Amino acid sequence: MAAITYWGLTDDGMWLNAPGGLVRADGTPKPSYEALRRLIREEWRLAPTTLRTDAAGRISVTAFAGDVRVTHAGREAVVPVAAGASAVGAVVG
Repeated sequence: MAAITYWGLTDDGMWLNAPGGLVRADGTPKPSYEALRRLIREEWRLAPTTLRTDAAGRISVTAFAGDVRVTHAGREAVVPVAAGASAVGAVVG
């Protein structure tokens, strides 16, 4: 998935009164809204995970592009991951 394009969140006020929104004019979600919510919240979203470092103090993960928060012993680093990146580095602390 590279992108999601939609023309309006709700059917209310859509061009030519087309029912193209993710939500009906009365605010109730349509099946497309539920499918997108499921993808984002249940499939793509990564739950907090505990990992162990290797002998050099490194970890390896597969991540989506965006900011990845790494914490260790109460310290935190936010690591920007670019789309298509094969590796990024960060020092926590």
